[in-house]
Amino acid sequence: MKKIARLLILMNMLFLMTSCSNPAQPDSLSQEAEGNPVEFDYKGQHFTIVNLFDEMEGYVKAAKQQPENLDSLYKKHVLEPLRSMAFGEGNGYDRLRFQAPTDIEATEKALHTLIGQQEEISNIIRETLKKSADELPGGEKTVYIIPANTDFPDIYKVVDNVSGMVWQENFI
Repeated sequence: MKKIARLLILMNMLFLMTSCSNPAQPDSLSQEAEGNPVEFDYKGQHFTIVNLFDEMEGYVKAAKQQPENLDSLYKKHVLEPLRSMAFGEGNGYDRLRFQAPTDIEATEKALHTLIGQQEEISNIIRETLKKSADELPGGEKTVYIIPANTDFPDIYKVVDNVSGMVWQENFI
């Protein structure tokens, strides 16, 4: 239980750090996501950090062209790839309950910020996972990074723009 709490704290710190800084914006979203996924072994445990920035980029581009289909576009570009990666084909349909962001401009801005900080984000998660492994041994873990829904800024202000979720023991 402590390990899960620590990982949730990590995710909260991660989102706080990304929301409080103002890095230079990349010229376009089409930058390659270097080192995705990031994989490493530490003290006999294997960790994988996967960002869904490319999937969100696909959603943003499609949403600009078809703003009347946001729910189906979000499911197609973001939720289905996440579900497939995390749970495998045919599984996890009852687990992922995300709402499609409707403020595409704000979503794009948040995505630019995350892309600009992806190396720093991965390093923070990596170091935190190592600290957690020092305290609580465990098996293989995968952390997925998805931009928060920008449609709910008041909710995220309450938690300092930070959020995290654990679906199952090895899926964070």
